Amino acid sequence: MKKIYLFVSLFVCCLFASASAQDWSGDQGGQGYSQDWSGDQGGQGYSQDYSYGGGQQCAPAEKPMNDCYCLYCRYVPQNYNKWHCEYVPQYSYKKCCRYIPQQYQKTCCRMVPQYYNVACTRQVPEYYYTCQTKQVPKYRCEKCCKWIPQYYYKHVSEPTCGDRCVESCR
Repeated sequence: MKKIYLFVSLFVCCLFASASAQDWSGDQGGQGYSQDWSGDQGGQGYSQDYSYGGGQQCAPAEKPMNDCYCLYCRYVPQNYNKWHCEYVPQYSYKKCCRYIPQQYQKTCCRMVPQYYNVACTRQVPEYYYTCQTKQVPKYRCEKCCKWIPQYYYKHVSEPTCGDRCVESCR
């Protein structure tokens, strides 16, 4: 049932479209507008010579105004940054520890009043510093300037406009 309604509505739309196309394409005896823009509009419309009905002119004829627009070019600075990366050494000192043997004398008592000395060793910490080097990036900014052309038209009103435009644009 839904397909039948769809088919009928499509048929009705096509019927109205063809009827309205016939109204605009045929000549209505000066009562409607025609798509033919080159000829007379049934005696009532405008023609190409800007006359209305009886043939009186509404607009004056064309005449040269000695106006021209010359193409000019100017250069505008555009600043930008250029980044450079350099690797430089970075030094750091690290505190280290190592144990070294140290000799010392120990006094012992064997019998009263007999004393004697014994040589002993013990581990003693010794601190020292080492230099470590690593490469780190260092960024350097270089300021640059680039000249960008900008084109524009400039109004010039002189009688020899055409020659001047040609000379100025070279």
